[in-house]
Amino acid sequence: MKLFLLTWSLLASWSLGIFAEESFDETVKKIDLQLEEEALAFVCLPVASGEAMLVKNASGQTVLINTGGRGSIKQIKTWLERLHVRKINKILLTNNDKDISSSFAFYKEKYGAREVIAGKNQKGVTTVWKEGERHLLLPNVTADVLNVHDGALTLRFQYGRLCMLYMASDQPAVVKSLIHIPLKNVNILKVANFAKHDHLSTAFLKRVDPQAAIIFPKQGIHPNEHLLEKLYQLWIDIYQIDKVGIMMIKCNLTHYKIITF
Repeated sequence: MKLFLLTWSLLASWSLGIFAEESFDETVKKIDLQLEEEALAFVCLPVASGEAMLVKNASGQTVLINTGGRGSIKQIKTWLERLHVRKINKILLTNNDKDISSSFAFYKEKYGAREVIAGKNQKGVTTVWKEGERHLLLPNVTADVLNVHDGALTLRFQYGRLCMLYMASDQPAVVKSLIHIPLKNVNILKVANFAKHDHLSTAFLKRVDPQAAIIFPKQGIHPNEHLLEKLYQLWIDIYQIDKVGIMMIKCNLTHYKIITF
């Protein structure tokens, strides 16, 4: 049974400069995620181009999933400051594309990350995940490696009853491999490759049956209209990060809610 999905739109001023390449303004109020015991937040960070998602638990442990495209350091630093992040425990790179994992060495050094995880070995990577493995991302947060395609990690994150399918590739061979994996409990789908291609069939989307889909932006790329139409027709809520601003999935072991601001 799918969980009840609650979406809140919080009042915010676009004068905060979400996509501005500027240093942090101390006059802007920081964001308190209000994470009580056993609470967890997946926060999609708004960058002009690329992917960046922060995972933070009530104990303050953090994982940075991807590090945005080139030129996004100031943007991500601003949001990490606003989210009270001074240390990153792990960096997870789902792809070695420049719009996914640029400047990860900077975050490793500045925020003291002891582990950098990827799907293939490269300079600065400390751990390589392989297909079929299950890992503990944070306490009680599991990451199943469903597919590795040329170093691109397609993962299933699970925390309690929240299940996120984080697709790093939408190549036909990858999509075909996922059809044979039980994915009926997926709540959130992170669409691969900035939704550039119409590679997700209606049959696949019905099988996965997410309640929401996340699409990160890439400069010069517009989401495929046919794919968007499929998502709309299947009543899947679409969150285009360059349009909604910051998006947070806040959850505990029994339920979750999506907040945008």
